[in-house]
Amino acid sequence: MPLPGGGAIVVSGINASNGAVQLEFAGISNPPRLSIDVTRKPLIVLVWYGLYIVLLGGAIATLQRLRQALKRDQATEAA
Repeated sequence: MPLPGGGAIVVSGINASNGAVQLEFAGISNPPRLSIDVTRKPLIVLVWYGLYIVLLGGAIATLQRLRQALKRDQATEAA
């Protein structure tokens, strides 16, 4: 990947068992040091499931209100 000020970053190695990625900096006289900690949180799925349930409930409530409004309009037109 080219950098804006010149030079490039290249992925030179990936170790999936350790979760490590090795980067090479080309065309940079003083390469920066970077340390990133990537974690996996499997229980975050419960938060997403909760969001889906809330969205489904909101959609069901909206449809119910639309049906009630339609019935009310039909009843006022008939009267």
